[in-house]
Amino acid sequence: MITVDSNNLYKAGLEVAKVHAQIKDARSDFLHELTTKLVRDNDLIAIEDLAIRNMVRNAPPLSTAAFHALNSIQGGSAGKNHKLARSIRG
Repeated sequence: MITVDSNNLYKAGLEVAKVHAQIKDARSDFLHELTTKLVRDNDLIAIEDLAIRNMVRNAPPLSTAAFHALNSIQGGSAGKNHKLARSIRG
């Protein structure tokens, strides 16, 4: 239990807590409705685990052999992900 200096401060704290609880419940309800709709509307839901560290510009440098291997696979675009890195970092 939190001690407060006045009854009005205590009542104000209860009001703030009530508003926070309503926001939490609204978010939880939205997520529940959305996930239920996704499960009902789709036969298969796949989740992909991305290596975000490899997508941003400041990722650790590749070894020379790995860089050349990746470069040959991607047609010479290894390390050139400027737009993708910008969208990931925000």
